[in-house]
Amino acid sequence: MSPHRAEERAVISTPRRRAGWRRAPIALAAAAAVTLGLTSVVAPPTASAAPDGAKATRPSDPNRVGLPGLTGDSHVVTLPTGDRITLTGGAGHYTVQATAAPGTDSVVTVHATTTPAGVTDHITADTSDTWSLVRTGIVDRNLFDVTWLMAHGDTTPAATLPITIRYSASTATAAAARHAEALPGATVTHASGRTVSVAVPARKAAAFWRGLTGRAEADGAVPVEQLAGGAVRVWPTGHRSTAARPAATGSDGAPLFTVTVVEKKSKGGFTAGCYRSGANCIGPVYLSRINSRSFDSYQPLGAACVDEACTQVVWKFSVPAGTYEADGSYTQHVGNRRHYGTLVDPEFAVAGDTTTVLDADRVVPLGVDTPRPTEAYSQNFSAGRTTIDGAYGAGLTFPSYGTVLEWLPTTSPVTFGTFHVSTLWQLGTPSLTMKVTAPTKLALHAFYPHAYETVPGDPFTRFDGRQALQVVDAGVGDQADFDRIDARGKLALVRARNGFAGPTRDDYAAASAAGAAGILIDPTNTEDPSLSAEIPVFLPWGGLCDTLPCAYASEIPSASISVAEAAQVRKLLAGGPVTVAVADGGATPYLYNLRFTDEGGFHRTGRYSVTDPELTRVTERYHAPGGSISTDWSAFRPNENLVTGIGYYRRPAPATTRMYYGPATPDQVWTRSAAGTRANAGPTAEFTRDVFTPGVRETDWLGALAAPATIAPPTDVYAAQPEGKWTDSPTGMVCSLCRTGDWFFPYADMVPGAAPRDWGVQAFDAGSMHLYRSDGTEVPLTTHSYADAYQLPPEKRKYRFTASVNGIASEWTFTSARPGDGDYPTGYECLDWAVAQDERCAANPILFLRYDGHTDVHDSVTASAGHTVTITPTHQLDPGAVARLRSLKVWTSVDGGKSWTTAALSRDHAGVYTAHYRVPAKARTGGYVSIRAVATDTAGATLTQTLTDPIAVS
Repeated sequence: MSPHRAEERAVISTPRRRAGWRRAPIALAAAAAVTLGLTSVVAPPTASAAPDGAKATRPSDPNRVGLPGLTGDSHVVTLPTGDRITLTGGAGHYTVQATAAPGTDSVVTVHATTTPAGVTDHITADTSDTWSLVRTGIVDRNLFDVTWLMAHGDTTPAATLPITIRYSASTATAAAARHAEALPGATVTHASGRTVSVAVPARKAAAFWRGLTGRAEADGAVPVEQLAGGAVRVWPTGHRSTAARPAATGSDGAPLFTVTVVEKKSKGGFTAGCYRSGANCIGPVYLSRINSRSFDSYQPLGAACVDEACTQVVWKFSVPAGTYEADGSYTQHVGNRRHYGTLVDPEFAVAGDTTTVLDADRVVPLGVDTPRPTEAYSQNFSAGRTTIDGAYGAGLTFPSYGTVLEWLPTTSPVTFGTFHVSTLWQLGTPSLTMKVTAPTKLALHAFYPHAYETVPGDPFTRFDGRQALQVVDAGVGDQADFDRIDARGKLALVRARNGFAGPTRDDYAAASAAGAAGILIDPTNTEDPSLSAEIPVFLPWGGLCDTLPCAYASEIPSASISVAEAAQVRKLLAGGPVTVAVADGGATPYLYNLRFTDEGGFHRTGRYSVTDPELTRVTERYHAPGGSISTDWSAFRPNENLVTGIGYYRRPAPATTRMYYGPATPDQVWTRSAAGTRANAGPTAEFTRDVFTPGVRETDWLGALAAPATIAPPTDVYAAQPEGKWTDSPTGMVCSLCRTGDWFFPYADMVPGAAPRDWGVQAFDAGSMHLYRSDGTEVPLTTHSYADAYQLPPEKRKYRFTASVNGIASEWTFTSARPGDGDYPTGYECLDWAVAQDERCAANPILFLRYDGHTDVHDSVTASAGHTVTITPTHQLDPGAVARLRSLKVWTSVDGGKSWTTAALSRDHAGVYTAHYRVPAKARTGGYVSIRAVATDTAGATLTQTLTDPIAVS
């Protein structure tokens, strides 16, 4: 634990009380390159135990993320660079993703520690765009202390980042505050001489960082001494780090030894500039002791090149004896493609001065072969391990679309704890193909800014089907260039002006006004070709519309090619007309979601393959008519708590896709989610967990007939990873309308009857919740910690609860008393973790109904025909069983509830009901079908529920 941790704990603020509690929806974020490393970086030597007053976690929750300010299931932190880190999932089983700041593709590195009890207690980060600035001391590493950022304000876009800037002695004292105030988004909160503190809204962090640093890192071949306005130091206000320095002995008096980590790259060497052609931009090196009770990590004392070509970089550490892991990385700019390499020596002993080598000359590129043609839409890898005492850590890396991923094969054996490497892939049909067809044939490797489909309002547009387009040279793409050419219906070849980004907003507007059919981006920097842009070239206003506000949406498609290919096209243009065949891949009919794991280290050649018998083929139907859907996936093995996630975003809905999951293994638990919007309705989301076996399945997502209910237990998940992995710790499956101590929490998941293991975000409409005693008096709604709650007497009494959500009005009657020795159902979580961890929780005897309307993906049924609704009664008391009813009545309405028709009912041997109804001619309906049900169970609990217009009439 670092010496500054005590200070950090001292400044942690108490989270604000909130008027209501709701589970945060899953954050579907475009994956930038992100790495989650094993440990938090500390100055040598590590020593102290957990400080007094650190918040405890309840013993029954061994895998909880024990971080201040964390509530709900999705936690988003914005770094000062504008990059965002997202932790998603049930506590103890978190998926990590990242979103690059608009217009960037930086590599974000996140470092996490997990105690032997499985509690994640500290997370830090760094980014490739700031590597050299941190190494030179201009930017303080604590600016990327994720734990500290979580503790300051909400982990939402409304967060405000406290930052302090010190200006050089040559800056006039009176001018320092003016320089700081001039930075985008910055508000000066305090000024003392040349030291100025500012507050920066998280939503403006990217603009602030660009204003402060400019091209300092991009031009990093020349050492940077100061930033905009003469700034020479930047740190988080009140949280400045202490520089590492050598020590004679550790805190326990044990001798310290010098460890030398040598990073080797004989071809090209290492440079400070990340964007120069052929440059190998070296990242930080971390050293972690793995034979201790938890991961002890050490900050390097310094680094230096051993020769003029910098083919080797030597990092020095001062550490006690033990067994260690060394982690390094680099990015390389080759042929305008980014290569990201991970260098790991998973185990070596230190009993005296020691040297280990991370040989980048030995890296292998990663790839996967599939039965059908594919390209990688997303790819990431992770390195996870446990110590001998059970502490857990994971290294998670998410490269940007188009990045070539590389890994150093493991050579030394692992004898302490466990070590494994996993790669997660999402592959689909190629997004775009281009080739010159005249005057000669020439293949072009063209890239969109990202591989996803687009919907109206997205920041970029794709080409329309197959086209043959004549190419025209549009210079740098400004208005003057388009004024001098006829670009109507042609493909405009546009050179990147500054070498780091593509055409500007004005350039896109000029191309659109000129009638161009599209833009072909030439990344060549005419002033310095070694600084040409990487491909894919990202839009300078960047970001996906469902994760970041779209500052600008282009009406014209664009794609980028390499410098070499652009030079060939220009050479052909010098001789006459050039025609390019363009083919957009359209909506991919299938997606591969694959995860491969190597235990003991990375020993492969880097090439994976799968066959159909190893996969589960799932036909997934996404409803949400008239809107869009975004999907995420991740997978956990038994020795993992933190894993990488992968997603496919903003797909027009409704849609049907063949998904291939695998290779299917009996102990790998997949977590899946889908979120979206539907026409004339709000956002919707669903989550599920699965264990896949080879074969064929079908799944429906985001159907309209989801109602407040309880989730069917995933018994196969419990069997796949037993010993409490998914049952003893919270899993995100929340106990519906349950009670903790004397507090009743008005919470129930939205569960679709067609997929009872799926659950969705639920928050009853404000003002619709009312709880009444048996005499008709209302119990006041209050707030207990983070949650809406009702305080009840301990005695068993009868109650009536009414609430509405998404057009569903419900009225329950039930009995409730203070919980005794009985526990809540296995695998479910009560809200006591947010209230009082020492109080017992139990399910109330409340009745729920799940509905399956057997609709199509448009959530519709045909007119002039008979239809059915399957109704399954359930209890949270036994969510895996069908509840027995004393009575059930069902009505349907086709005029918005003005009149109701009784539905005929049948019941099967398990107690599941089928309601039979008929829809008249469409002209005789209001266009929708409503459902009303009144049910009473054998214990006397009742439910009256009306679903208004959930089914459309086609």
